[in-house]
Amino acid sequence: MLCKPQIAFLRESILSILGVEPPSVFYIGGSDVLPPPLPKEE
Repeated sequence: MLCKPQIAFLRESILSILGVEPPSVFYIGGSDVLPPPLPKEE
């Protein structure tokens, strides 16, 4: 059975051969916090 890194590699390889761009991956996490929302006036 294949593990997750192998599956990801095969998927990216197949998409590359087919000339399809893999979807972008965005990471949200860590110790950073978002600023508080602006007041209604702003």
